[in-house]
Amino acid sequence: MNEVGGCARLFGMKLPPAKIRELVFLIIYGEAFNPSEDNLALIKQQVKVSRLACETAFTRARQVQGHMAQLDELIDKSAKEYALDRIPAVERNILRLAVYELCIDKEIPEKVAISEAVRLTRKFCTAEAANFVNGVLDHIYKEVLLCV
Repeated sequence: MNEVGGCARLFGMKLPPAKIRELVFLIIYGEAFNPSEDNLALIKQQVKVSRLACETAFTRARQVQGHMAQLDELIDKSAKEYALDRIPAVERNILRLAVYELCIDKEIPEKVAISEAVRLTRKFCTAEAANFVNGVLDHIYKEVLLCV
């Protein structure tokens, strides 16, 4: 079974891709403040998922982090009224994950990446923040991806 692109096992059940995506976001967000080797154990304990699910999410987070400069540049160009450092950390890291899925990970349909980013933003932020994230991602989708 391909763990990075799909699901991981949790108590004999498959962990949905949306949950893996949420774990990836939590890792990227957490490591922005506290880069540590102990984050794997912390995430596993706090979120109550299997070690395999955590390792899958950490692998994916490393892939996103490997493209951070490129992702930040796209976000900065598309968030016209906000400099990247003015975007709150939660939204900024959700955008990084979503832009990675939109522009680099071709296994995830663009509309799914946008929809999932909006869902994460509604869960961890506000409806206004979700509108902002949707607008930035819509701009990237229309102006960058459709023009290539």
